[in-house]
Amino acid sequence: MEHELPAGMAEFIGTGFGPRGRRWLDELPALVEATCRRFDVRITGPVLPGGTHSYVVPVRRRGRELVLKVPMLDDENVAECAALRCYDGADAVRLYDVDLDSGALLLERADPGTALLTEYERGALALDEVVDVVTGLLRRLRRVPTGDLSHPAPPGGVPDGPPATPFPLVRDLALRWSTKLPGAYRELTAPPTAAELPRALFEEATELCVALAEPDGPDVLVNRDAHTGNVLSGRGGSAWLLIDPKPVVGDAAFDAGHLLWDLLRYEPTPARAARLVDRIAAGLGVDRARVRGWALIRAVENLTWAVPAGEGAPYLAGATALAAS
Repeated sequence: MEHELPAGMAEFIGTGFGPRGRRWLDELPALVEATCRRFDVRITGPVLPGGTHSYVVPVRRRGRELVLKVPMLDDENVAECAALRCYDGADAVRLYDVDLDSGALLLERADPGTALLTEYERGALALDEVVDVVTGLLRRLRRVPTGDLSHPAPPGGVPDGPPATPFPLVRDLALRWSTKLPGAYRELTAPPTAAELPRALFEEATELCVALAEPDGPDVLVNRDAHTGNVLSGRGGSAWLLIDPKPVVGDAAFDAGHLLWDLLRYEPTPARAARLVDRIAAGLGVDRARVRGWALIRAVENLTWAVPAGEGAPYLAGATALAAS
């Protein structure tokens, strides 16, 4: 293959996806070459950094600068193409082509492509400005899914054919987490991990999962991975564009969960948590309590994988701050 994978990607896929992941890695060079021929594109630069699930490179087709994305398909990204069709280039990168067998995508290249997160970290934008940009974008992207919702088959296939909508439901995720969290707490706090975790955090998150499973309004297309690293400057710097959607359908406040923790981690205090809850709720036009609830759920659910990986400290700090906010 012409270019190497981003740092850590091969290990992540080989370990996290087992034999299927290692087979995908072995077949990736041939898949990229075949996809370039199918899309009639030529790779023009090195692989773009930061990916964990996808091989992403700049390409050119008939003078147009684009991006080729070849994903390792999983339950979260399998419907990315369907979401991008729903967005139709409004506040998100445009989808130009898709291979429904492999899930490969030909996408608009965000230009200049600076992440909103980068602008915040270098001090070009204040916290409130960042929140206003991303909540405004997410609010405009909310919609009832319509149109062409075709998508690759989920890993393992679907026995009875594709569903009417390819998007997972927020209520199903919430109810799944409500049954997962109590057992996860028992496992994490028992040997050999024996982590010191407040039981009250897991109990509150479990209760919130059940309470928030029912949306406060109509089901709409939302995003389980909405954060400032996935919002890039594009179209000559005249727009902020969403990339890498992980679409789900349900409660409009669900967008807030990942976004809030993403910004809380810089200063995980109850005061900052309360400020972010208020600002994000106002920006999304949703109930404050639901914003706090989804953020707490997401932080606690992340502990279930982060603690065994030795990465639990920031999620615990964020969950603790939210609980006290």
